[in-house]
Amino acid sequence: MTTPFVSIGVPTYNRVSLLRHTLTSLQRQSFTDFEVLVGNDDVREQLSAAGLGISDARFSVVNHERNLGEIRNMNALLGLARGSYFTWQFDDDFYATNFLAEMHAAITSHRAPPVVFSGFRTHYGLGEPRYRPAVAGDAAVSELDGATFLADVFGGRRRAMGACGVYERAYLASIGGIRDISGEAVGLYSEHLLLLTAGLGERVVHVNAPLVSYRDQDASWSGRNLNVELYVTTGLTLMRELVRLANQGAYGRRLGDIAAGVLAMTVDDIVSRMVARDGRVAGPQLAEYVAAVEREFAAIEPAAARRAVAGAVERVRRRRPAAAIVKGWVKRSPPWVQHVVRGIRARLS
Repeated sequence: MTTPFVSIGVPTYNRVSLLRHTLTSLQRQSFTDFEVLVGNDDVREQLSAAGLGISDARFSVVNHERNLGEIRNMNALLGLARGSYFTWQFDDDFYATNFLAEMHAAITSHRAPPVVFSGFRTHYGLGEPRYRPAVAGDAAVSELDGATFLADVFGGRRRAMGACGVYERAYLASIGGIRDISGEAVGLYSEHLLLLTAGLGERVVHVNAPLVSYRDQDASWSGRNLNVELYVTTGLTLMRELVRLANQGAYGRRLGDIAAGVLAMTVDDIVSRMVARDGRVAGPQLAEYVAAVEREFAAIEPAAARRAVAGAVERVRRRRPAAAIVKGWVKRSPPWVQHVVRGIRARLS
């Protein structure tokens, strides 16, 4: 049996209709040297490729005997993969039809880097997408050091999803795959920790084109989860991991920018859920979260790095998370308002 260039792991749980969209986007890839491993974590329903309408030997389904949870399911698929490179795709998201072709071209033209990321776009609602290529090209491909890449991503200048990077499989296995830091069925901030870990490397390649489509829909775990306390505790865990990685010395002069971006992201997540759940921002709780992050950052060495992250904390304290507040009010609004907003976003995207 020949070794495919890339393996795609698709963890799934009780989303057969959306899973079909994901798999269709893979069937329509212009690059064909791949395998797809679907990991079914719903023990109540056995899946098969034939049952999903697929008669293609490159696609296989693994029905787990017990529910593993998202992160263990993802790592189980990594362990079964045969490809030289590996990536994950979630069961409600999908690819542009040239995703694998662009990733392969970037890998071969940049001396086989350990990881290549692409940009992404947001798809609103549950409807079946149009399967089509995304505009890319040579000018869209950049090779950066890991710290610059992270500063660009968390600073909003580039878009990337951690689990949707295409990783050299041996490298991904060497860093332990993807890690669970939330203890939940779905791995909150696990993708961001994977991004931060990939940023330790000297070379990261990024294709600045929306080759992945992330689906924004209310039925998703993140869409309906208003557990503010979970976001506070897991955000703090992510910050501890950032401190651990920063003390390896890899982020250099970009540490302050990276820390500010990661902290602002977690603050926005907390604020939007406070507003959606309670109709207001709980100022004292938010202030205590930022203060707890500041205490964690006190462990960063050397002193110059501590000063950089202290400046990052102050920048986040001074900003007003207006977009997160609006997002929270939309989540709190009646369903018809949410439907209208989603429709407007869909037309603008």
